[in-house]
Amino acid sequence: MIKKLEITNVGRFKSLKTDGDEQYFKKNTFIYGKNTFGKSTLTAVLRSLKENNPAYIIGRKSIGSQKQTVKIIPETTTPIGEYRYTTDENKWSAEYKDIIIFDSHFVRESVYTHNQQIGQEQQKNIESFMLGAKGVEYNTKIGELVELISENTKIQASISTDYSRSKHLLGGLTFEAFLGLNEVPDIDKKISKEEKELDKIKNSELISSKLKAVNALLKRYQNFDATNISAKLSVNSELVAGHYNKHVNHEETKQTYSTFLQSGSRLRTRTGIERCPFCTQKMTDDSVKEFLNTLDLFYNENYRKLQVAVRDAENLFSKSGFSVEIEKIKTDLKQAGYSLEIDFSDVNESLESCEKSISAKKEDLSIDFNNLPFVEISTRVINHVTVIDAELTKFQNPIERKNERENVLKELKANKERFGSWKEKSDKYIKAKLDNEGLSTKKGILWDEYLAYANSLSTTMLGDINAVLSACNSNFTIQTFSFKGNQRQDLFVLNMGGNRVANNGDDCEPTVKNCLSDSDKWVLALAFFLATVKNDSMIKVVVMDDPVSSFDSDRKKIIMNEIKRILHDSEKQLILLTHEKGFYHLLHSERKGDVSAVFLKIVLDSQRGSEIISCNPDDDTDFMNDYNCWISDMKNAVNSQDISFVKNAHSSIRRVVEHVLKTKYPIEIKKELITMGAMLEELEKSGGPYEINSPRLSIEAILPNVTHHDHSGVGQYPVSELGIDDYKKDIKDAFKVIKVL
Repeated sequence: MIKKLEITNVGRFKSLKTDGDEQYFKKNTFIYGKNTFGKSTLTAVLRSLKENNPAYIIGRKSIGSQKQTVKIIPETTTPIGEYRYTTDENKWSAEYKDIIIFDSHFVRESVYTHNQQIGQEQQKNIESFMLGAKGVEYNTKIGELVELISENTKIQASISTDYSRSKHLLGGLTFEAFLGLNEVPDIDKKISKEEKELDKIKNSELISSKLKAVNALLKRYQNFDATNISAKLSVNSELVAGHYNKHVNHEETKQTYSTFLQSGSRLRTRTGIERCPFCTQKMTDDSVKEFLNTLDLFYNENYRKLQVAVRDAENLFSKSGFSVEIEKIKTDLKQAGYSLEIDFSDVNESLESCEKSISAKKEDLSIDFNNLPFVEISTRVINHVTVIDAELTKFQNPIERKNERENVLKELKANKERFGSWKEKSDKYIKAKLDNEGLSTKKGILWDEYLAYANSLSTTMLGDINAVLSACNSNFTIQTFSFKGNQRQDLFVLNMGGNRVANNGDDCEPTVKNCLSDSDKWVLALAFFLATVKNDSMIKVVVMDDPVSSFDSDRKKIIMNEIKRILHDSEKQLILLTHEKGFYHLLHSERKGDVSAVFLKIVLDSQRGSEIISCNPDDDTDFMNDYNCWISDMKNAVNSQDISFVKNAHSSIRRVVEHVLKTKYPIEIKKELITMGAMLEELEKSGGPYEINSPRLSIEAILPNVTHHDHSGVGQYPVSELGIDDYKKDIKDAFKVIKVL
């Protein structure tokens, strides 16, 4: 609760100090101030304290002043102590959030748009306001979490965008897959190995064909058929050679010699008289016959087959030929990225044995052919072929294997970057993501608590809002009321005569703007405010600046009673400011004898500026000047003979009676109520003391005597027939009625 305040150079308050006087401030503080005297400045000071926003004060700096200071002293000592603001510090020593303020600023900023509708943003403001300090606390905490989540989301989005730009260089993995990689040790070695494997696969067709060539080469030695080379023929080669040597001219060229042999061989015929095809001599003795028989063997089909078989075997089982072929294939494979690690020394060893066997057969066709080396080499090459066949399986489906190895290589390279150049970014992203998961969980819990609090409050709020509207005799109610949080639905649905009234809309539609009067709109804003005051236990100070300025007297009295009802048995402090004398009178008459109430008044001195002083409207000349003049004129008229003066005093009867009714009961007298009786009947309708107290009989006894005043207006006693004594009698009777009232 606020007890005292000091203000220097803020608006009209040049040097205000309430220190030392116990009447400033109390639980119920009522302040009267004319417009421009500083009433709204006081409200601005309290709003500045609530929001810790010096802008409300800076803009109201007193003309010609340099430094502003404000000191607000609470009733009880708190850890904070005083609340201070100075121009030098440009901030309050602490903010006082437990203040709630109703004024035109609140209505304009929190309830209605500039064209008097209630849009979604305004509903959001109303919701935030009505949820009170606890709701603000929830919103603040949730807002802080949302901000942190937003910052982490921005970090994630930035890093994710960077990754998308570099994705093609990082293995093409999805970002989640990239982040989920586990660090691989010896990554460079594994990458090198995979690159080699990929090279093999890329050259798989070539490698496969070369490996098949090795197998084909080996399979020539597998299951060698030695049938042809195993034949045995006895040929006296020396005999043939000697005969040839005898008849050949060795001085001839090799070509000539070769032609000679070929020609003689073609001329060889079996006739009755045998002649040598080379020397033409007759062949009659046995040695010549033996020579011819031997020569026949050379040109025998079996001999030729055997010679071909020996020659083919000699070519096939050439150790040097095999070594050359194998080395060439190995070289081709190596260039294709494949190393053939098979040791063929056992094959070479077998080939060497095979060459010896073939050479022996070649020298003597009549000997038995040694077949054992060929069986041995067949066994050995079968083993090698089996190994190579197994290796060939690695080069099946090259496209699938290529894709597989490429993916492995991409992942390895991505892994290297993930835990290399991208480690810091990745760790930052993962941290932001994990933090957001925790923050989102906290936000969800808070949000559920917030909605539970809001939902439990909305039912109570609906009843309290409608209670105020009903008390004010409003022809509309709030049909549904529900806090929506971040959902953009209507906070409330307004009902008028069973029809829905939209919160905003076009001019041709039934909306708050079109269906509610200015007074009704103000009542609705007050209903929101008072429902919050009633339900928010954290509010300590309620400030209301001109809350009833747009109301007639009935609604003013109703709102006064509603404020009193809502704050009854409450520890909340009420600071109510008004510029209306009648309403101030009403408040004073209702609070007489209330030790918790204090009535203050803002006065303006041309030198000292505005000050706050104690005020009793019953005897304050500022409130009674007009009334006193009217009374004085009526008193003086009783003894006056000036008909014009008396008639003028007579015209004050209505104003005096209206003033008494307005300040005493109070009641607003409509202009059409031109007679005293009609005015008193209006008092009876309002349920005032006139209806239930005994003075009513006295007043009724007087009224018939006030004949001219009560009936001249309806023509029963025309004004033209009234004399000065008639006017004086009315004035005297009016004094009797006023005294009773």
